[in-house]
Amino acid sequence: MPRPKQEPIRSQRVATLIAWLRAQLIDKGDAAVASYLNQCIQPQEYNFTQATIRRWSVGEQTPSRTGKIYLATAIGCSEVDLEKYLSGKVGEEFLEQLPPIKKELVIEQEGKILNNESRIWVDTGDESSIVNAVMQLLQMVSPSRIAFISSWINELLSQADISPNQAESLAEIVKSYDLINLSISSGIPIERLEKITKGEKPLLPDLSRLETPLGRPLEELYFIYYKNFPNISNGETHGRRQK
Repeated sequence: MPRPKQEPIRSQRVATLIAWLRAQLIDKGDAAVASYLNQCIQPQEYNFTQATIRRWSVGEQTPSRTGKIYLATAIGCSEVDLEKYLSGKVGEEFLEQLPPIKKELVIEQEGKILNNESRIWVDTGDESSIVNAVMQLLQMVSPSRIAFISSWINELLSQADISPNQAESLAEIVKSYDLINLSISSGIPIERLEKITKGEKPLLPDLSRLETPLGRPLEELYFIYYKNFPNISNGETHGRRQK
């Protein structure tokens, strides 16, 4: 049985809306668009599928009443305004008035989101957020893989220009501060800070704690760390806290 014929303007507008979404995502596939829309609504209320996005993109289908409600929620507008756009009552300026899409991606552990702790949120417009997400991911990787990643990072760093500040050592940076005050402000035991001043390798979570007290961007501290300690193959140095 042939599919019912879709209204040309509605089909065209839906396809344009999906193209607008797709253009702002890193992964532009149908599955990625569906995943993004699903992240923008309450879990289990509605499910945008890869097949649905494909059909909307090529004009084979337009949103049902329920789908339109959740699509409006996902893109940040009212159902009434979305219907005006889909029906042709307003022009393409509708897309320009929509809020920008959320620059947050969810990385799922083992293909499932079991709870909030299994989610790693990344603001792709914020380097510190990206660095934090990478360090969280490193905690899921075996020491042997960490060694491989370390060598790759070092190769990238060897190609980078190093400013005088980036060339200094973590020991020198920490040593230039009052260790008692630094311990209080960072929450790092003074004994561990003393070891860092003597050239001992800090724990990676320590860098996050030191970011504000030292007044250094976290990505810069990581850069210096990898320059100071090019080999991080043992388990206690890739983001696990000491017990």
